[in-house]
Amino acid sequence: MGHIVIALVSALAIAAGGCKKSNPQARTVTPPTAEEADAFAKDFAAKLVPCDGASIDQLVDMDLMVSRALAGREGFDKAGFMRGLGSLGKIMCTQLQHLTVRVKYLRTQQYGGAPRPLIRLLSEAGLNYYELELDKQGTKTRLADIYIMLAGEKLSETLGSLVDTAQRSGIGEASKIKLVRQHMQAGRWQEAHALLLTLPSQMRAAKAIKLIEIQITGELGDELYLKSLNEYTKAFPGDPSLALVSIDRALLRKEYDTALAYLADLDKRIGGDPYLDVLRAGTLASAGKLDEAITAAKRATEREPTLEDAWWQLLTQQAASKRYAEAIPTLEMLRDKFGAVITPESLAADERFGGLAASPEYIAWSKPR
Repeated sequence: MGHIVIALVSALAIAAGGCKKSNPQARTVTPPTAEEADAFAKDFAAKLVPCDGASIDQLVDMDLMVSRALAGREGFDKAGFMRGLGSLGKIMCTQLQHLTVRVKYLRTQQYGGAPRPLIRLLSEAGLNYYELELDKQGTKTRLADIYIMLAGEKLSETLGSLVDTAQRSGIGEASKIKLVRQHMQAGRWQEAHALLLTLPSQMRAAKAIKLIEIQITGELGDELYLKSLNEYTKAFPGDPSLALVSIDRALLRKEYDTALAYLADLDKRIGGDPYLDVLRAGTLASAGKLDEAITAAKRATEREPTLEDAWWQLLTQQAASKRYAEAIPTLEMLRDKFGAVITPESLAADERFGGLAASPEYIAWSKPR
């Protein structure tokens, strides 16, 4: 989300001026069939990892997305904006490769009679979902917009709000975001945060900028991260983006029942995701409910056997509850299916698995055969 927003803000400087009339409303879309949407989503997800920016651009109707963003707004020329923005595929690939994102197409759901494919994105920065809005013109299906769960809105809506923010705050201030991006890409999180704090208050108050601040403070320790989450929750009460943001906030506040409730709401909202059972298992363990944590982790492995995170979560809870005999098949799965290198030394060095490494069950299993 952060790199996409930064690139959009950077494009504003090139697009500003020269347009005194309001931009027209964007045309309406024609949904494809559910089968066509399913095929498109699988193709789109496959092009995200490894990321192929040029191929992604072929799947996106950028003219339509920008038309939506600028509809009814004055002072921005659509052609100039698109030149400034450049390749959305390249922007997305920069973000995904920087975060080492893992992508999975989950399913296609129906909204108002239109198919909306759902894609899960996992990285060290956390969890996000993309819902794809598609448009079929003739025989070709293209991406009209992306609903980004972490932002709680479509990409075109984020872009439109940034246009409004830039007009109020000045394009010169918006250009500082380029430097923020450079600091973030270099891992200079303190510098990125300090520069972000110099933006005008009305620009910092924008949802997209607040989300960048959350991303940055997430690298600066729990205290600053929780402060940013609290400010965001207060600024945008009831916003759809809180479905994801509130989980971390509740966990940091050790409000485990609240976190579990948020996870249940999100699970219902997206129609189910085994990865949420991974998060549920970790939350239950933090609440001291190890038996329930193991049940949740097992459910995740059954619902999505190829999800490596689920197997590590299961192993963690089996070790924590001293179910060492049950942990042996989990170890074998991680080694044989996912290529995990598991040695007595590596287990003993991990505080989660020290007891497992010293157990008679593991010692007998690990002896050379």
